[in-house]
Amino acid sequence: MHVVTIEDLMPQEHFLRKPSFRKVFRRLFEEVVGQCIEKGLVSGRVVGTDSAHVRANASRASE
Repeated sequence: MHVVTIEDLMPQEHFLRKPSFRKVFRRLFEEVVGQCIEKGLVSGRVVGTDSAHVRANASRASE
């Protein structure tokens, strides 16, 4: 018996790059944000971000 994991349900990276997926994801994202605005969960007046500092690994010689 195969136990289904979250990894099994996630699309592969090459699929995520397809324009058709990006279009569907954008529509889904806009719909979810729109519903959040309607319910008063977000206002759009304040933007918060979360980030991680990562040391760059770049070289001008590779240009």
